[in-house]
Amino acid sequence: MELQRAAVSDYVEMLVEGIKPHHQQTMSVLKARQSTKIHEIVEAIETSGFVALDQQARALGLGRSTMWVVLQNHYKNTGLSACTIGHMLSSPRLPQRVRALVIEYVEDKLAGRYGHNKQQRRRFASRLAAMLAESGHLKDIAA
Repeated sequence: MELQRAAVSDYVEMLVEGIKPHHQQTMSVLKARQSTKIHEIVEAIETSGFVALDQQARALGLGRSTMWVVLQNHYKNTGLSACTIGHMLSSPRLPQRVRALVIEYVEDKLAGRYGHNKQQRRRFASRLAAMLAESGHLKDIAA
């Protein structure tokens, strides 16, 4: 977590000094931002009283192995998939605070705040909308 904050701090300092950061540095800052948001989701589920892996997985509507990947920060550079988020938002056990953070994550990802290009964001939006429509939860999210 400290490393991520340092990367963001370095990036802000470069912008203030008028130094154009290298693309790789910019991407690492964006990925650190994404990782931080996912960590916030994990912390929120824990503070909601879901401490054990099984409890967390059930609350988020995920399998144990998927939950483990999220907890260990081992997801790909693309972050949480539309399928994983769809399962989370479709879970009737999902605490409101966690739901709000997941929706913030989706909004940030769709806005490109994690470094995804336009095509990746469109594909993500399309997959998420299809999954939520299939589960009957699209109207809940759009409201």
